[in-house]
Amino acid sequence: MSVTRFVVVALTLSFVSVALAQGSTEADAVKLKRAREAYAAGQVLYNQGNFSDAVKRFEEANTLAPRAGNLFNIGRCYEQLKDAPKALKAYREYLRLSPDAKEKPEVDSAITQLEGQLRQRGVQQVVVRAEPEGKVTVRIDDREVGLAPVVVELSRGAHHIEASAEGFSTARQDLTVSLDHASDLSFTLERLAGAPFADDWKPPPPPPPSVDVVGPTPGVSTSLPAAPRKPYVWAWVTSGLTLAAVAAGVVLAVLELNTQNDLKNGVGGPGATRGLATSAVTLSWGANAGYIGGGVFGLTSILLFIFEGK
Repeated sequence: MSVTRFVVVALTLSFVSVALAQGSTEADAVKLKRAREAYAAGQVLYNQGNFSDAVKRFEEANTLAPRAGNLFNIGRCYEQLKDAPKALKAYREYLRLSPDAKEKPEVDSAITQLEGQLRQRGVQQVVVRAEPEGKVTVRIDDREVGLAPVVVELSRGAHHIEASAEGFSTARQDLTVSLDHASDLSFTLERLAGAPFADDWKPPPPPPPSVDVVGPTPGVSTSLPAAPRKPYVWAWVTSGLTLAAVAAGVVLAVLELNTQNDLKNGVGGPGATRGLATSAVTLSWGANAGYIGGGVFGLTSILLFIFEGK
């Protein structure tokens, strides 16, 4: 294969790889669309007073596209449902992600009231976080409570907290719980030398960006995830044409090579020489046309992926 053909094929394949990478963007767009639909449905249900179904839709939206504003709405729903632990958990996480939220005074007041409700029950909320997130098992007073982060309600007094994960050191700490305010506890486990999968751990992604929460109905956010991009119809069509053109060029190049070998080896005798030479030239032109077409379609697909979805 000539250097020119090699370069064209390499460029075409790079175009195709970029096009395939856009598939993840398409999946993200679908998730955002579903999140927006769930979010909007939650607002309608909240306005109708159906808080139990509304919180399910807000939680669905937050799973698909995490936003701090979702947590505010989730807290409002659970507050209306008189579920103090879940409301307090949502509000505290909301302020952790949006410490400068304009609703902070309102949320602080709600947190104080919810802490008071738990205090009357003789317990207070404790959040235990640990890194590597999603790998650390938390035990409280020799009872396993789940993978960090965990949210529990504990009685007043001393409690023994233990965090452990395979391939990491075990961390332990005694915590004295006060009923006055909810509290947080964090662990960072050290990787053990030679641990079989310690290097698989990567730091958790940064928290989702803070979202201003503004809504015509008190307490309900109308801040939705960004609108998804439009589908890349023609971008995918040209990507398919790219693959087809390159494949045709490769097939014709192989046929040309075989014809050149037949010509060198004198297959068919002297009378066939001219026909073989003509076929070789024709196949060469066809192969080059396929490669050039693949390059053109590949470049077109890249441009469409950049501009078509806007």
